[in-house]
Amino acid sequence: MNKAYVEWRDEGYWIVNTRVSLDTIVYAFLDGQSPESIAQSLPALTLEQIYGAIAFYLAHQPEVETYLEKAKTDFETKRKAARKSDPVFYQKLADARCRVETIPIIWSHIESRLNSSLPKWEEHIENFDQVAAIEERIAGKTWNDDEVFEGLLMAVLSSGIDWSKIEKIRHELKDVFCGFSLEEYAALPDTKIASYVVPWFKERKAGSPWLKRNLINLTHTARKLAEYSKTYGAAERYFTSLMYQCDDDPKQVALCIGLSNKYKLPSFGVPVAAEALKNLGFDVAKPDRHILRAMGSFGLVHFNRWPDRSKNKPPTTPTRSELYETMASVEKIAVNAGKYVGFVDNAIWLLCAMSGLDLTNKELTVIAYKAHSKGCAN
Repeated sequence: MNKAYVEWRDEGYWIVNTRVSLDTIVYAFLDGQSPESIAQSLPALTLEQIYGAIAFYLAHQPEVETYLEKAKTDFETKRKAARKSDPVFYQKLADARCRVETIPIIWSHIESRLNSSLPKWEEHIENFDQVAAIEERIAGKTWNDDEVFEGLLMAVLSSGIDWSKIEKIRHELKDVFCGFSLEEYAALPDTKIASYVVPWFKERKAGSPWLKRNLINLTHTARKLAEYSKTYGAAERYFTSLMYQCDDDPKQVALCIGLSNKYKLPSFGVPVAAEALKNLGFDVAKPDRHILRAMGSFGLVHFNRWPDRSKNKPPTTPTRSELYETMASVEKIAVNAGKYVGFVDNAIWLLCAMSGLDLTNKELTVIAYKAHSKGCAN
């Protein structure tokens, strides 16, 4: 029986069990790229999958080309009809088309800016270990309770501080946090955190203003997950169960952990929840202040509350739908580029964070303006 590499779903051709469209590979192939070259630019796929996709295209060339042409024709038909019957809808359609055409160009400008201003940016991302975690989960790795706690801890420590300060002391954290034992940290009294752990961070100038509150709340999360592990066999199953309930959408899982009454974990808002999921190998973007302002400055997400856009100011109190749309926009960029969402998320973070280029909103808007000018020229 021949192995299937391409499937039809969501009204399009996709590589089986991935979020990479056949269109991406076909256009690269028609542009003269070799399978090896395409594989290098699409780390989510194996060389076997690339060859399988190309073979599918060659075997079904008339159908695939008809599908690609029909997609263009359908859009133009809707565009012309909207222009005649509903000018407002037409403008929305034109704006949507502009965003779609802009997405791949924005990514190329992001790469260009990082290449010129932060030459070792890909090494920075590699050192975050999140892409490796994503690849390990895809390969079938499971996380034991202590590894889960370490991932949660690193997410909590990332909140409200220059991450480079945490990186400098990361090698010492295992001794401070009970050898990353979930059960031992769950039993840690609040007085120990206040009298020992928080001062330890302050001595190293690595404590955020709300570190004490966050670490105490983390003990409550540790207790909840330790009990869950005793009942269901592993703390990790708390997250894989949520993935199952959310139709394998880590964006929805981040919202559940950060916002829902039933699944909320103490100390975890949506951004920190998404960061924890990334540390545990789930491929999702972290909608923190940096990613929020980047998606807003790029024109991909509209925020109702963003009164001050000066310097590096982010939108204020984003809604649930705005947080979801932010994560989804990063995902769209990643899918179009054939990259992991976590990789693209970290690249955009490096554009914005103090540990990276620390670009202002105005500088981010310039990237978007160049992309929009090229992508929406027609």
